[in-house]
Amino acid sequence: MDTTKEGSENAELKLKQQILQAILQHEVANPVEANTHLTNPHSTKDLGQLNLELINAENKHREKKTKNKYRQLLFLYPHNKMSQEEVKRGLLRDLQEKYQIKVEQMKNLHEHIQKVQKELQRAGNEVEALRASVKANEEEDKFKGKVNQPSGHYPWMEGKAEEKAEAHLPNISHL
Repeated sequence: MDTTKEGSENAELKLKQQILQAILQHEVANPVEANTHLTNPHSTKDLGQLNLELINAENKHREKKTKNKYRQLLFLYPHNKMSQEEVKRGLLRDLQEKYQIKVEQMKNLHEHIQKVQKELQRAGNEVEALRASVKANEEEDKFKGKVNQPSGHYPWMEGKAEEKAEAHLPNISHL
């Protein structure tokens, strides 16, 4: 109903404006000639008053349009605000989910690091045990070697003598 009312007001304003423009054009073109044929002889209003009425009507119409626009915006504002809040909540939920995923990944990474550290510790312990057993075997071999070696001949000197002998041999790998 409001739109039909506005439409009829618009049509009425346009009609008044067209009439006024026609009158003004005629007055400008024929200022000397009396315009009794376009004006209502029973009307007490002259052309200036009609022009003021037209301007007032246009201003009222513009104000009414502005008020309606603001009413619509105020009506839509809570809906827009609610949708913005929903968007914010959705984004917050997404961020919380991503944070939980990152926390879970960090927890898994920490557990993996602890497992690797334990494995490294076990491997280090095994290496130490192997070193100790190798050292014990070397000590045992040294002791056995001292007992079986003739006097003046030591096993550590034997390794050096072999190196010197290999250094004096010609390189025959290319033959």
